[in-house]
Amino acid sequence: MPDAEQQELLLAFIEEGNELLDESEPLLIELETKSNESGEVDGEVINTIFRLYHSLKGGAGFLDLDTVGKVTHLAETLLDLFRKGKGSISSDHVDILNETCDFLRKLLQNIEANFTDEGFEDEAEEIIHELKEKIEGITGEAPESAPQKSEMPVEPQQSSGPEEKTAEPTDVPADMQLAITPEMVKQFTAEAEDLIAATEEAFLILDKDPANQEQIDEAFRSLHSFKGDAGFLGYGDLEKLSHQAETVLDKVRLGEICGDSQLFSLLLEILDFLSDGVAQAVEGKQPTIAALGGLTDLLQENAQRLKNTGGKKVKTEPETAKSEAAKP
Repeated sequence: MPDAEQQELLLAFIEEGNELLDESEPLLIELETKSNESGEVDGEVINTIFRLYHSLKGGAGFLDLDTVGKVTHLAETLLDLFRKGKGSISSDHVDILNETCDFLRKLLQNIEANFTDEGFEDEAEEIIHELKEKIEGITGEAPESAPQKSEMPVEPQQSSGPEEKTAEPTDVPADMQLAITPEMVKQFTAEAEDLIAATEEAFLILDKDPANQEQIDEAFRSLHSFKGDAGFLGYGDLEKLSHQAETVLDKVRLGEICGDSQLFSLLLEILDFLSDGVAQAVEGKQPTIAALGGLTDLLQENAQRLKNTGGKKVKTEPETAKSEAAKP
């Protein structure tokens, strides 16, 4: 039985996993419908589903959930083939991906009850076999069964003396800090860079087209996944800032406020701060955002401004996040 902190991480993963599956299932139906109508794969839809599975695989890797990791890896591999235009999607492909969703829900239920994804090996092998067949039918080659670990060497920590210790996450108890490995950090940073890039792309579109609901949803999902990944590793500042950005974006997504160029410009600057934090993690440091309080205030002020103005763009030029955060 895992300790209390590990149980908390697993329960957070279950909540995140169910949300990701809730999002992916209707998108699979949409993908099949659009593919049948046009004969082509919808790039935006397939990219969204791919990232959902990628996030689920990443969380499973953090928590050593081998069965979840193996199944999501192969589902992600199949989706990546469509994403790169290497195959045409059929009803058989959508069927196996839907079966995979159902199986993953069963695993999440078992993790919630028993804190393990073990005990479903036979059923997992059936799903894995079917996914491999579909992948091999496109590539002509048998895929790898398990997620590939990065072979990039871990850089040694810089030290000014033999007694200096590496900084550890301050928001996580000491027993959990020991469970965070260099491989987990590498996995987080690679995933985080992808999520920030996807969010930035969405914000650049929204800066010119603030009412683009598809891009609002895409940015929200990416920020939500980033927040969850940061929380897994105890990167408190990254989690808090992405949570604040996600909260404001959720108000836009739900129609409570209307985003405008001023808001999305601010959110783009906030991504720069998140990127700086990820760079600190790459260097083996605990990510810190000195301007966290100022950035949070700016986000809340913009949300209030949009609520008061009905989301219409005001004429006054805003101060940038960096200049405002630099104030004493």
